[in-house]
Amino acid sequence: MNTSAYQFYLSLEQLRIFVRIAETLHVTRAAKDLNLTQAAVSAALGKLERNHGVSLFDRVGRGIELNEEGRLFLPSARAVLAAAQVAQDTLQDLAVDTRGRLRIHASQTIAMYWLPHRMMEMHSRFPQVELELRVGNTTDVVQAVRAGDADIGLTEGIADYCGLDSIVVAQDSLALVVDAAHPVARRAALDVSEFYKLRWILREIGSGTRAVFEDYLRRNDVDPGDLTVSMSFPTNEAILAAIEGTESVAVMSRRATKSAILGGRIAVLDLPGAERAFTAVTHAQRTRSRATQAMMKILVSGNACADTETVVARNPNPALDRNWEALPR
Repeated sequence: MNTSAYQFYLSLEQLRIFVRIAETLHVTRAAKDLNLTQAAVSAALGKLERNHGVSLFDRVGRGIELNEEGRLFLPSARAVLAAAQVAQDTLQDLAVDTRGRLRIHASQTIAMYWLPHRMMEMHSRFPQVELELRVGNTTDVVQAVRAGDADIGLTEGIADYCGLDSIVVAQDSLALVVDAAHPVARRAALDVSEFYKLRWILREIGSGTRAVFEDYLRRNDVDPGDLTVSMSFPTNEAILAAIEGTESVAVMSRRATKSAILGGRIAVLDLPGAERAFTAVTHAQRTRSRATQAMMKILVSGNACADTETVVARNPNPALDRNWEALPR
């Protein structure tokens, strides 16, 4: 008999009946213990033996005895039943407990300056959840969620969320960043007409920062292609290092400039109207684990740490929205 036939005819119920009969050596007593009729127990045992072409008990007089085949099979039957119980217990735990692995992909600014406190809050409340964080630009994050490689994505720019559920969890603003000795360092802001005269160092194409800045330029009738971009970098830290001692200008989140400002290395100028949202993204058609639901609630609530810029703004499309606040804490 082939493997598929064994899979078809061998059931956990048959194994339970066999093990109980082997333990009691009495069909009637086994049936009572299992809350089954004697006929049902006898039929199940007979079917098990017939389907596999083996006799597991010897019928001696009016009683039964476990034969050599039965003694060899008993440990395996018990092991299968024990494994099945573990599997059942795991499913029951998953239904009431928050555990497992949670894969988060986040844009760089979020991952470095906004998310860590919230991940610590998640770990504190749900220590059995294994948190895994990967950092990429907004395009990478959206692709990871869409492909099923991330349970939650956190983006900071303009993206195509088609097929995804998205919710704004915080607000952020961009600023112009220059070396502390730059000729414009003491000014509060620059007029967009002055942008053409400057040399720019920007984030890479695909990053949320780059997308939001280019959108800002277009809204102010400036073609991004008309700016002189000296180079681009994939991290805020690289940009901060690159502008030191130069007359280049960079654009980044204000959150990324705090330590450099305190160190007196840079000056920050306002960029009015260059605000953006931090958005949490999940796949619309994939099941959300309890860990995913718990983390989404932390992200939406903003209770993990004080952040005056955190908001609970909804997606403009209500059909893509989830009532995360209704989830159990």
